[in-house]
Amino acid sequence: MMIILAMAWFLSYADRVSMSVSSIPMQVEFGWDETTKGVVMGSLFLGYIGSQLLGGWLVGRVGAARVIGLTVLAFSILTLLTPAAAGISFSMLIAARIGLGIAEGFAVPATYAFLGRWSPPGERSRLLAIVVSGATIGAPGGLMLSGVLVENFGWQSPFYVFGLLGLTWAVYWLVISYETPESHPRISDEERELLREPELEAKGPLLVPVRRILRHPAVWAIIINKFCVLWMVYVFLAWLPSYFSAVQGISLAGSGVFAALPWIAMSLVLYIASGYADGLLIRGKTIDFVRKLMQVAGLAGSMVFLALIPLADSALMALLATCCAMAALACCYSGADPTVMEIAPRYRGFLTGLVGTISNLPGVIAIPMIGWLVDTTGSYSWGFISAAILNLIGIVVWLLYGTGRKVID
Repeated sequence: MMIILAMAWFLSYADRVSMSVSSIPMQVEFGWDETTKGVVMGSLFLGYIGSQLLGGWLVGRVGAARVIGLTVLAFSILTLLTPAAAGISFSMLIAARIGLGIAEGFAVPATYAFLGRWSPPGERSRLLAIVVSGATIGAPGGLMLSGVLVENFGWQSPFYVFGLLGLTWAVYWLVISYETPESHPRISDEERELLREPELEAKGPLLVPVRRILRHPAVWAIIINKFCVLWMVYVFLAWLPSYFSAVQGISLAGSGVFAALPWIAMSLVLYIASGYADGLLIRGKTIDFVRKLMQVAGLAGSMVFLALIPLADSALMALLATCCAMAALACCYSGADPTVMEIAPRYRGFLTGLVGTISNLPGVIAIPMIGWLVDTTGSYSWGFISAAILNLIGIVVWLLYGTGRKVID
């Protein structure tokens, strides 16, 4: 099931980055400046951050597995409709992108709630790595495929290809998925016992202690660190193809490949880091030690290489710096990221929705802001510098308040 979920995240990120490549010829066809192009790419995140809390609430009412299937169905249909929306008007294009973001936002708390229910603590980093690798492979896969499709079949083609693949996935998931280990007809009793969480078996309606969650510093440590990580992720996701094309002089298809390679580096390190983190837990290291070690390593390592990108005087040096920055960031997915499933097990859906709502603000802020900075200064450097500064803030906050222990019953 985690491998199948990874495929959904692949499609979700491919749907996002297809616009990063398609927007280059769309900019010429529709007469956009860099600021307008940034608004198009960033509009998805208006819906994305606005729906995650509602998604967390919906998971508690209808179940994570069903929410995942229906949201993938919805965002695949909207992906298919994107070229038609662009042909009608700019406003329709923005509306389609916001709708796509709403659907993808529902999927995030559903995925984390589902994963938390199906993963024992000693395997959680590795199982999360499988799912997240769908995104880290989906970004480069989407960039490379989009580059080839756009050059050979026009800017509309990535939306059609990824939309049809998503429709197929959604139908398959709705047929084969099960909400809990107890409801699955083919797993062993030993596996059911391994995945059993007695605190989730309490009777009565689930009342979320919203005020207690909002007041806990560990919750805000997760939010701030996810914000820092996603600022860098979204700057790379949206602007790397344009950076390699405009600054390093790479062709359209080549810029897609160059922008994809950092994500491939991240995918490789993701598995290594998650295996190392789970191994530390199995060998008796405390959950706090492991989560702090991995988060700080990820933020500090990427901060160093982010600072080197503006100094790159060749495409190769820029490629090496961006690859190393993303590879280091992979450690964070064994740091702060799993703690949304650990600090409040009964409220995973709500907590993931809350964290996702606030921490995904970089999609709305960073992507258009970088476009404006490029128009104003003629340089992409501030995108990388801003990410490095935020990484330093994240390190300080996580060392002071971060934890992987259950702190909210």
